[in-house]
Amino acid sequence: MPQNIFGTDGVRGVANADLSCDLAFRLGRAATKFLGPDICIGRDTRLSGTMLESALTAGIMAEGGRPHCCGVIPTPAVALLTVQNELDGGIVISASHNPPEFNGIKFFSRKGMKLPDAVEEEISAWVMSEEAMAADALPTGAGVGHIIKMKDARKAYVDHAIDTLDGLRLDGLVVAVDCGHGASCQTTPAALQRLGATVHAINTDYCGTDINVECGSTHLEPLRELVLRTHADIGLAHDGDADRVLFVDSEGNEIDGDYILAICGSDLAARGKLANSEIVSTVMCNLGFSIAMKEQGFEMVQTAVGDRYVLERMLEDGAVIGGEQSGHIIFLEHNTTGDGLVTALQLLAVLKRTGRTLTDLAGIMKKYPQVLVNVHSDNKAGLDDKREALNKAMVDNFGVDESQITAENISSTVSNEMRRDAVIAVVIATICMLLYIWFRFKDIRFATSAVLALLHDVLVVVGFYAIARISVGNTFIACMLTIVGYSINATIVIFDRIREEMRGKTKSSDIAAVVNKSITQTLTRSIYTSLTTFVMVAVLYVMGVSSIKEFALPLMAGIVCGAYSSVCITGALWYVMKTGKNAKVQAASVPAKQVESVKTESSEESSSDGNVQKAAKSKTKRKKEKINFVKRLFRTKMKRPVVKAETFYGRFYSMVIF
Repeated sequence: MPQNIFGTDGVRGVANADLSCDLAFRLGRAATKFLGPDICIGRDTRLSGTMLESALTAGIMAEGGRPHCCGVIPTPAVALLTVQNELDGGIVISASHNPPEFNGIKFFSRKGMKLPDAVEEEISAWVMSEEAMAADALPTGAGVGHIIKMKDARKAYVDHAIDTLDGLRLDGLVVAVDCGHGASCQTTPAALQRLGATVHAINTDYCGTDINVECGSTHLEPLRELVLRTHADIGLAHDGDADRVLFVDSEGNEIDGDYILAICGSDLAARGKLANSEIVSTVMCNLGFSIAMKEQGFEMVQTAVGDRYVLERMLEDGAVIGGEQSGHIIFLEHNTTGDGLVTALQLLAVLKRTGRTLTDLAGIMKKYPQVLVNVHSDNKAGLDDKREALNKAMVDNFGVDESQITAENISSTVSNEMRRDAVIAVVIATICMLLYIWFRFKDIRFATSAVLALLHDVLVVVGFYAIARISVGNTFIACMLTIVGYSINATIVIFDRIREEMRGKTKSSDIAAVVNKSITQTLTRSIYTSLTTFVMVAVLYVMGVSSIKEFALPLMAGIVCGAYSSVCITGALWYVMKTGKNAKVQAASVPAKQVESVKTESSEESSSDGNVQKAAKSKTKRKKEKINFVKRLFRTKMKRPVVKAETFYGRFYSMVIF
């Protein structure tokens, strides 16, 4: 069965990569085939929006459809205009709160509702079929569709939002707004100003590459600063497509979707408009919200994550309000999907009617500490089975109330912030180890050589990630820190041995012997430790799931290069730093006795052909010695140094590093 390309909220991915123009074209064809010829089209401010809009509308017209284009407009506006204009469906080109390089395509039915799972699966199967790939059955001539430009689309949406207040004005309220360089730039400030509020708005312009960047509902710091600076009564922030909104009170405290549901739900109840005394939320809601609603005498119902699931339950139960902690709120009297502007106006209306501050109203609930864990799985069917088994075990063995067990699949994205965090984590860990080794061994050269060797290990693993094309995520940070910690362990053991043997040693030859002896004595331990660890990680790679494999494969490379650097780099590098420039030359050359022998042989070569044969034999002998060294590495007992530091280790180090 083909994989469903639809996620929690449409088809999403990096524009022009995961979400290609070809895929957008086929989705446009699918919209006409499955929904109908007249499709409302809107987009947010992303740079890739016009590209995908062109491909999408081309697909609609290729099937004989007519795309009704609204330009830059919030997601709920597309749902509204689809219903108002009696169109067959709607499509929004947006990746909501995700970074600018991402984009998405989500569908609405003729009723302004997101499509059921079954319909999305049917569309997904067709889009990935051979029929969709072919273009031999497309209409031609008069059968080709054409674009229809929707006039005054934004005005129609703003008018509708204002009408939801039934003539209530917002005069006297000071409102701070962060549009996040998104689709709300020309809607929310305009609506608030028409209602008489004093508006201080930021991030109202856009260039296509700044949407959601350190602003909007995912980054409330700019809004918080604006509220405090302007002494606003309330601050609100939208995401990229303005289907959600979060608030900041006059004191700078965040007010999320749980608070909004609690405040607006209580207001509806006080006015006799809370049908069935029911409020619909998701499994992500805070425990404090659940407790507060029960104390208020409301029925609190939970659904899967996604405002479409919230809407389905609201329609099933006859509820009038529902939403998510993230700020997707549905007032069924006014909209059929999350609507940031309508939600903002409804909350402001509560402030105006009651005369209370948002801080005071937020006292209706106490927010409890909450940790949300996202678990990635390539096999969702298998994950569901395991989840059911886990739930059953918790109920049977530990007496846990099954109604209190919640879990949800959440789509994940990797941003540049993840890579930055990984680099910062490794740098901090490296600095801390540098200081620790310096303090412990009372010699900066120990610390410096160890850190340079760690840098070698990190660069090797980074190169491995690049060559193997392994994605950078949480495993990247864990892998880097694990390799750094593992590599330093063997290095510390060698340095401890060197420090013990260094007492009274001042000559370069003595120091070289100490380094060689220390490495040789710890060599077997280093090999066995690395080998056993490598075997364990290899088993994890073979037996583990995809997320484990992403961690295990580069870790195996890190174990190998870490063992190599500890044995062949750190000791030789410390020796070079300890003995100075002359020793560096010595470390990359043969022993003095061998040098003299070579010089003698060279002089004799010039006078006798027989000596050439002798030199050749000497070269062959040295090769045999190196082969014998490799064989002796695996001996369990080494009573004497295998090879001198200034010959093998130094030469190997010089060859690889320089």
